[in-house]
Amino acid sequence: IMPVQRIPRYNLLLADLLKHTRTNHPDYNDLLLALDKMKAIGDEVNEKKREAENLAHVLIIQSRLYGKFDSLVEPNRRFVREGRLTADREHHQGTERGVYLFNDVVVITKPVAQAMRFLVAGKRELEKFKCMLPLEETAIADCDDTQQQANALWIVHKSYDIVLCCSTPELKNEWLDAFEKTIKALLEQKKGIEEVK
Repeated sequence: IMPVQRIPRYNLLLADLLKHTRTNHPDYNDLLLALDKMKAIGDEVNEKKREAENLAHVLIIQSRLYGKFDSLVEPNRRFVREGRLTADREHHQGTERGVYLFNDVVVITKPVAQAMRFLVAGKRELEKFKCMLPLEETAIADCDDTQQQANALWIVHKSYDIVLCCSTPELKNEWLDAFEKTIKALLEQKKGIEEVK
């Protein structure tokens, strides 16, 4: 058993002891307190594990990118969602784009041609960095379907905008929902920080 796996077992042991201990027993309150503390420790360990997994995922994403860009690794940056969407045909010839949504930025990439991948450090999954847009300055809009584009959403920033098409209406709604929730959470967090100041 790994040390991290012992904590849930301690919780089960303490819960079982508590269940079989009379409420008037001298150890009952200490068992209750110990169980509460173990649950808190378990929650903290799980949170740290999620943070480590998130950081590892951000590092994997960063290792796929080439081009000039700031590091994706930031202390408070959390990965939210990623996917492949198709850029609108009118401006981008319907090319695929990688979209990486984090809690504070969205990163847009472009897949690299097969032949180019081996020239740049021999990487198999390589993407050219296009832009990193801060979410607090970015808007997302639902686009109506046209003959040129279906299931499209529009990412708008003062320095860059792009219409991206999803393969299904459900996927489009998932992306819109993810963007809206992430931007709302970010703005609420910023508002809370400003109120504290």
